[in-house]
Amino acid sequence: MSTQETFILDTKKTTVIVVDMQNAFLRDEGSMAQAGLDISYLKQTVKPVRRLVDACHQTGVPLIFTKYVIRQDYMDAGVVAEHIPGLQEAGALMAGSWDIEVDERLGANRDDIFLDKNRYCSFYNTNLETLLRGLKTETLVVCGVT
Repeated sequence: MSTQETFILDTKKTTVIVVDMQNAFLRDEGSMAQAGLDISYLKQTVKPVRRLVDACHQTGVPLIFTKYVIRQDYMDAGVVAEHIPGLQEAGALMAGSWDIEVDERLGANRDDIFLDKNRYCSFYNTNLETLLRGLKTETLVVCGVT
């Protein structure tokens, strides 16, 4: 026997964070695949996240897309460059590149918020907390990759 629970989100107090759904992680031409990493499991997230993005656009729920971005000289790459050899050679996550852009299949639009970060954590050394307070967020939904 299956039971299904229903809950209601207050769209005026909910924000969705879409984490690192970038060309680097989701496209075969992206730097992660080019560096030899298996991205097959990451690519499976595109359709369900797109459904969520569409629902947010329809209901007015704010979307924050995080983007992992590293300076072209990798001065701010930190330990990620040490743990994943070949990233710099693959041009991974370099500022200003196609690699860092949100995958177009997600349907992000100019009214969405885009937050660059240079660490895994979206809160570390970013203004994410300030944005969430400004949006009066009480419920946070997080989806994405990495």
